[in-house]
This record gives sequence, structure tokens and C-alpha cells, in this order.
Amino acid sequence: ALTNIDLQLQFCTSQPEALLLLAAGPADHLLLQLYSGCLQVRLVLGQEELRLQTPAEMLLSDSIPHTMVLTVSE
Repeated sequence: ALTNIDLQLQFCTSQPEALLLLAAGPADHLLLQLYSGCLQVRLVLGQEELRLQTPAEMLLSDSIPHTMVLTVSE
């Protein structure tokens, strides 16, 4: 079972909708996407699900480089 995630991702786009990362297995997956310019994170580990989103006023589809860091540990 997955116990630790350390991920750093840098992106720069003007697109408000974009798939940034999809890592999927039989029961688990990690999805990072831009939706209406906001970063959404969805992590499913077995029966547990975590969803995170940046605030609506923090648009990331501004053609400026952004770095996101995700750390998950059990």
C-alpha cells in the first residue's frame, strides 16, 4: 500500500482547464488538474479519498510559472 507521497510540480499555462498529472493503479489514483483556473487535487487510496482545491480567487491559468508541492504521509 502507498504510504508516502512527495511531489513537486511546476507548470505554466493560460488554459483554465488542464490535466496536469494522473497516476492511476487498480484501486488508487492521484489526479492533479486545473478546473476554471483553480488547482484541484484528488487522491484515492483504497476506500479513503482526499480532495483539495485552491481558492477561486487564486487563478493559476495566468501564464506565470507556478510550483505546487504535495506531501502525504501516513
